[in-house]
Amino acid sequence: MTPDDCDPRSDDVPPAVPSIDDAALAACVAAMRSAVLVADARDADLPLVFVNDGFEQLTGYARASALGRNCRFLQGPGTDQAVVGALRVGLAEGRYTRARLLNYRADGSTFWNDLRLSPVHHDDGTLRYWVGVQHDVTAQVAQETALARAATQDPLTGLANRTVLAEHLRGEVARASAAGRAVAVLFLDLDDDKQVNDSRGHLAGDQLLVEIGRRMRAVLRPGDLVARFGGDELVVVVGDLPLESGGRVRELVEGLRQAVERPVPLPDGDVRVGVSIGVAVHPHDAADGDTLLAVADAAMFRDKRSR
Repeated sequence: MTPDDCDPRSDDVPPAVPSIDDAALAACVAAMRSAVLVADARDADLPLVFVNDGFEQLTGYARASALGRNCRFLQGPGTDQAVVGALRVGLAEGRYTRARLLNYRADGSTFWNDLRLSPVHHDDGTLRYWVGVQHDVTAQVAQETALARAATQDPLTGLANRTVLAEHLRGEVARASAAGRAVAVLFLDLDDDKQVNDSRGHLAGDQLLVEIGRRMRAVLRPGDLVARFGGDELVVVVGDLPLESGGRVRELVEGLRQAVERPVPLPDGDVRVGVSIGVAVHPHDAADGDTLLAVADAAMFRDKRSR
């Protein structure tokens, strides 16, 4: 046993706390693979006073060209200004802020930036710096966009799918009922596309459907919906019509018929298809979306038999 073993003070001595000097800390931040930036919070324009190698690699901007500038130089035409506005609110309130926004590299290419900004205060409580960490999440955004598109769009034509059709139609009927307006549903079936598939192949049939979908959208107003119901069946929903809208609906039918039946240029020559169209109008023909679709479908078959 040593004298220290009997010294009651030995257990009261705290262990030494490891420390790091400012230069070593700066070296650690500079070596981070993530993009790191520091802005001077004492200047209203928040100029950059530090960027690490990760920032240069992510953005393509050399350190010398970035320092002294507000990092808005990373923004461009596709940057969502609503997101930028939310960032400004967080900065003005001096709190941790996170945002995902489209940024532009020095060569003009884009990347999705998951930006996290943290305030750094002086010992007296004043805000001295903003430290930002940037992560390139372009691949993640692309995956999320693809999943969202798959949930709402027909993969071939890019038109709305049946799920979106049902939701949109319910909403249009509800709004029309409340406002005393009408909703028209047009059910279209291509008459000769099977012959195109048989004679030209399914690729030609797919190209035909894509072009017809594009033409139909061009005939309609921006708020109207075109959906692929299945196979060669397409549905159009036109909302916010006056109750007496027979003339407008007839114009729509004629405009869609002309758009569909114009020759479609394909690699092996033009093709022409016919179309059968059925119409149902809320509230005259039905009070709900499902019944409107059924009535329009039945009217389409009557049109097909009459041709």
